[in-house]
Amino acid sequence: MVFMTTFNINYLNLLKFSFGFILIGNLARSLSKTPSSIIEVLILSILLVLALIYIFENIKIKYNHAIYFYIFLIYLLIHTFIASIYRPIELNGSFYEIFFYNVSEFRLSTLGYFLPLIFIPLLNKNIESFEKFFIVGLKFAIIYTLFEQLLSVLGLRQLFVDFYANSGVVSNLAGAKSFGMYRVWGLIGSPQLLGIFHLISLIFLLNRKENLWSILCIIAILFSTSKTAYLLLIIYSLIYLIQKKQYLLLLFGTILFSLISMSVVYFHLYLMEMNLTEDYPNFIKFTGSIHGYFLLAFNVEEVSAPRGFISGGPFFKFIEYFSNNPLEIFFGKGITYSIYQDTSSLIIDPYHYLTSDYYILTFIHQYGFVGFLLLIIIFLLIPIKEIFSKENLIYAIPIIFFLSMLHYPPQISKLMMIVVSYAMYSVYLKDDNKVGGK
Repeated sequence: MVFMTTFNINYLNLLKFSFGFILIGNLARSLSKTPSSIIEVLILSILLVLALIYIFENIKIKYNHAIYFYIFLIYLLIHTFIASIYRPIELNGSFYEIFFYNVSEFRLSTLGYFLPLIFIPLLNKNIESFEKFFIVGLKFAIIYTLFEQLLSVLGLRQLFVDFYANSGVVSNLAGAKSFGMYRVWGLIGSPQLLGIFHLISLIFLLNRKENLWSILCIIAILFSTSKTAYLLLIIYSLIYLIQKKQYLLLLFGTILFSLISMSVVYFHLYLMEMNLTEDYPNFIKFTGSIHGYFLLAFNVEEVSAPRGFISGGPFFKFIEYFSNNPLEIFFGKGITYSIYQDTSSLIIDPYHYLTSDYYILTFIHQYGFVGFLLLIIIFLLIPIKEIFSKENLIYAIPIIFFLSMLHYPPQISKLMMIVVSYAMYSVYLKDDNKVGGK
């Protein structure tokens, strides 16, 4: 006698629940950090396992743009596998110890790249239902950012500091201001990434012609105080004009942006030359942060008197490493670890990550120019090509994601990657889903 049990899973509802939980992940971690983090990893793991089972049983991959995406994922997996096998021998450490570090780093820094796969099992008839729920989630995130910023400037900043204390997102800059506004965390949990998240949300809203919510989303981007997001908003405005074939406005916007940029640089130099920096502290702080981005790429600040800068920034270390190890430039150094700020007492210290301020350098440092080439093809070249031939605004999202990598690592936020991944699914994997016959 043979006993058989059939399990029916409503994947649409599971996906909605997962997105909803990750959406409020930082709020949940503020109440109970460890259980919430475990649940987040667990539901993402379940979704990926179910998606892989579905892919192996149903998907027939066509030789279209999707093939580059799958090659990219396989390349990342190969790096993880090699690090798990070879690194214990190289570092003379325990296999299980190194494996733990690799899994932890994969969860933090690499898992997000695989999340587009979780949307493949969605049947075509369920896509619209999920998108409606998805857009509601993006609107909730906008409302929360506006809510946090407004209450903060009205004198209730400490309320959010106390609430988020258990989540791990609060830093010693909790009281820092920019443009008269606080560096809010929102649902992303990072002031630096919050604006990027809302910019990506803006593209989804514009694509669905949600005009009122698009305006509120732009306000949320401004409220994030992320200078990176401000710059990318300007760049996306130019991309939007290209997609809408508004070439006269594009020319005018480019000229205006260039004139404003030159005026800002000129005024900054004038204030420095005339020693008037104390008269315009907010302006100097703004321009100084931009100047610091380029200055600290090749230099580090001395902590001893007299204060100054010496060579040794991330670009300097990057060039120095590959000058001494030229053959590694093709496939990179391998996985490096950002799970700990300080690894000096750990066996993995020789593979401490390069930097979090210039993530694109860390990516090349890890995966070499082969990995970087795949990254450019997937997140930049193909989307740029499609922008000129298709009206779908979603093609701009991979570009924005790639440009944000020039500064901070956007892939560490699972909420960010769920949103980006849905765009990547729409760009690369939706056609293969149809080929699967479902």
